[in-house]
Amino acid sequence: FIIDAVGPKLSIVLGMTLTIAGSFTMAFADPENPWAWPAAYMAYGMGGILAHVGSFSLCNLFGRARGMVVSCYFVTASLSAFTFQLGYLFYDLYGLSRQVVFTAHATLVLVNLVCSSWFWPARALVHGDKLSLLGARLVVTHTDAKDEAGVDLHGQRSRPSVCAAMRSWKYVGFALFHAVQIWINRCLMGWIEAELQWKDNTLRAAGADGFNVAPQVEIFNLCQSFTGILALPVFGKMTAALGHQIAPFLATAALSVAWLSLLLVNTEWAMFLVYVVSTFHRQFFFSTYLFVVA
Repeated sequence: FIIDAVGPKLSIVLGMTLTIAGSFTMAFADPENPWAWPAAYMAYGMGGILAHVGSFSLCNLFGRARGMVVSCYFVTASLSAFTFQLGYLFYDLYGLSRQVVFTAHATLVLVNLVCSSWFWPARALVHGDKLSLLGARLVVTHTDAKDEAGVDLHGQRSRPSVCAAMRSWKYVGFALFHAVQIWINRCLMGWIEAELQWKDNTLRAAGADGFNVAPQVEIFNLCQSFTGILALPVFGKMTAALGHQIAPFLATAALSVAWLSLLLVNTEWAMFLVYVVSTFHRQFFFSTYLFVVA
């Protein structure tokens, strides 16, 4: 609603403000406080959604190239997650305190917030608007855009009912599909060490050589951060050629079945395929979700 009514800038600024609040809570809250950590996690979650969806809304101005732009945006979001791995590295190996790590993160987001307040457009967008870069600032210019019936799109700025949209069967199916995809991905990411330990035990029980779990976890994390770049042209070309209503959902479901099946293959090389295919799956379902939501 904020994006449709006011524009992406307010959504992005609110999102970054919540992220900063989450980082300061993580930095200075009492570890024994039962409410501090859930509040910080909620601020991170809501802040990330507001910031990402606000920026993703600009993809609506790129026509048939929209799929490629959405996928590029999500890759940068995946790469940004590497900052948490760096934070853990500084905390665990170099002895920096929790306060220093999260204050540094909040400071970086604050700098981003100041730059975003200048950079992002403040007005609401509609299909047909022209996006340009003027003086290191994104500027949206309204054009005489019309729909297929010849009706002026700028005359159709009535605000859609969010509640009505959420009551539709199409929205329910869309939400359930992505809830399942996110759940199985988060299960893999949250339990990857246990999955690898189970695979190592299974290999040794079968008389094969096992593998060192710790390096495998690091390889998995690197793949989740960087391998998604390889999915960029695939998703972009697919949505440009086949549209976004069916093909991305079928491809996402097929990728999830593929990496879940590979987990059952009792060889070490299968795990490397799991890392790559699950990264493609993550790229596809997030790109599909944000392609529609934005």
